[in-house]
Amino acid sequence: MLEVHSIVKRFGGITVLNELSLSLQAGSVNCIIGPNGCGKTTLFNVLTGRLRPEGGRVLLEGRDITGLPAWRIAQLGMTRKFQIPGVYPELTVAENLIVPLAASNRRAGMLATLFAKSEDRLHALLDLCGLEGKAEYKVAALAHGEKQWLEIAMLLAVDADLILLDEPTAGMSVPETQKTAELVKRLRTEFGKTVLVIEHDMSFVRALDCHLIVMLRGQVVREGRLEDIQTDPEVIAAYLGGAVHAESE
Repeated sequence: MLEVHSIVKRFGGITVLNELSLSLQAGSVNCIIGPNGCGKTTLFNVLTGRLRPEGGRVLLEGRDITGLPAWRIAQLGMTRKFQIPGVYPELTVAENLIVPLAASNRRAGMLATLFAKSEDRLHALLDLCGLEGKAEYKVAALAHGEKQWLEIAMLLAVDADLILLDEPTAGMSVPETQKTAELVKRLRTEFGKTVLVIEHDMSFVRALDCHLIVMLRGQVVREGRLEDIQTDPEVIAAYLGGAVHAESE
């Protein structure tokens, strides 16, 4: 689904991404972890066209998208959620989903979203984010976690194949965090999407139970399941810390 080859990104004299490479299999959930400043968000900015790298290539389903504008990359099937929910607070929950549904049906016209399969998709999206009972609520009245879930459903509504989530559990309670993990797993199991997540909350990472990508100093230094990497001395020292090591004993 995604191949990143030797990406380099510098800001002035500082190299933030240093010959970084990774690949994602279609239909997989993947989580990037690493300390603040290791280049995680910069990587997302390069992947989605917000930043142009000084070197390397990004391939989406075999197509070179390096340096393309963000809108074009979104059209080609990669969408992104930022830490702050990008929802329309003055609209209802249903209307927030109808907007991206209209975009995904742009060839058939705006009215196509109101009929037939689009109605079915709307109900499926409301079920995914757990807001079927609040379809006519103004989004401004939703709890923080509900806004986050709604935005994830909005990304699914545009029918992207690869969904990037930047710290989707920021500011959430423990129950909300667990529900978010289940939602992300459903993106793969029920909708066949490929997901790449940046996250710091290790309880969320454990709940995802997915392939982990460890970043340090602008590079991928380790990949694997949590049980495989949590005993790595470099990973423990740089990010996971003694608490994770203690829990594994």
